[in-house]
Amino acid sequence: MNRACPLALIITAAAMVPAVLGLPGVAAADARLQKGPYLMDVGQTHAALLFELTEAAPATVTITSQDDVVQTLPSEESDFHEVVATELEPGTAYDYRVEAGAATAEGSFTTAPAAGEGPVRFLVAGDNRTNAQAHAAVTDAMRRRGGEFVVNTGDMVANGAVDEDWQELFDVERELLRDTPLFPALGNHELYLYGVGLPGFLKYTRVPTALGGRETYYGFDWGPVRFFMLDSNDDWADTESDQRRWLREKLAETDRSETIAHVIIVLHHGPVSSNRHGGHPDMMSTGLLQLFRRHEVALVLSGHDHAYERGDAHGVKYIVTGGGGAPIYDRNDPLPFQHRFEASHHFLAVEADRERVEVTALRVDDSVIERCAFNRGERWTCVRPESATADFVPSEPVSSTRTDDGTEPQSGRGPSILALLLGAGVLLAALAFLARVVARRRRHRRGRHD
Repeated sequence: MNRACPLALIITAAAMVPAVLGLPGVAAADARLQKGPYLMDVGQTHAALLFELTEAAPATVTITSQDDVVQTLPSEESDFHEVVATELEPGTAYDYRVEAGAATAEGSFTTAPAAGEGPVRFLVAGDNRTNAQAHAAVTDAMRRRGGEFVVNTGDMVANGAVDEDWQELFDVERELLRDTPLFPALGNHELYLYGVGLPGFLKYTRVPTALGGRETYYGFDWGPVRFFMLDSNDDWADTESDQRRWLREKLAETDRSETIAHVIIVLHHGPVSSNRHGGHPDMMSTGLLQLFRRHEVALVLSGHDHAYERGDAHGVKYIVTGGGGAPIYDRNDPLPFQHRFEASHHFLAVEADRERVEVTALRVDDSVIERCAFNRGERWTCVRPESATADFVPSEPVSSTRTDDGTEPQSGRGPSILALLLGAGVLLAALAFLARVVARRRRHRRGRHD
């Protein structure tokens, strides 16, 4: 007859005590932060904190305002936590503290202002995948600039199905997203091949639901601005898709709003681009820009092409901002409505009140690519980088016959080799014809003298 070792029984019993009493075990006590904490889905009265631990453990989030504890939020044992604080005040600064196992972290955030109130300041970047060093340079510059929240135009990671890529994202942006809420658009690299990366996107993000939509497309309000974060990976040839119907309905509702002054569309693949990938053909062929113009959309922000481009396409202002860290595309085939192009790593700092939107495009060294603005329903105006004053003047497409100072514009491309050869051929033919004429006249004169 076998008898259990008394020491083994003691050890087994001791190991069961934490579970019986609801106390954290050894692994839970050793848990540390793997990703985050980071802020998402922040609104007027709520905020979500997300973080991942090295081991499953219970967690507690404490929310304070002016050193007074507002809420203490427990979260059940897990290796991934999504903690939502509710019943907050609009436009109010809060601090928070996360405690889980051996991990502690602190940060802060400010809730969205009351409906229609402004001005608001936010940052925009996209396509920060693949190159961690360039991504970090852009992120550091964004932190120096500061903003109330960050909009990402997609392709935050190289492959949404690879956890190491998500780890790189949250390592690089740890300090930025600790204090600044993130609102992402879904890129093709988050989906990756046939959508295998979508579970990663759904795990690591939380999006607002107040305007309906789905986890891959949604909307939110911040002061006088309404954002529609679209899924450009959808079938845009189908004008009756769920997303397209939702967008039409919400744009019509926004037309009747008394608090929304500007509508900004954010999506990964944009309807227009002069760069390597070009614009989305189905968006153009099915009248998406016409829909935006009909509902007086203020600005369309996209990525996918890794450069900076600004323009006004068929009455709709647009910016392609894909310079968040991924390899830069320097190709530029200027569209007739392109106003500015630069192939560089960059981000946008945007300020908006009820009458005006101002966009500053910045490089990683804090130098300014350009600073442009527009009033509601009016054209782009920009401060010339070489100007000694800060006066805004009307912005023109690069293909205009004249620039504002009366000089010929730069087209962005020189004449093609074929054009040069044709020109040379025409010139040689003209010279040969002229030589024959001169020779004929000389013979005629000589004949008359003979």
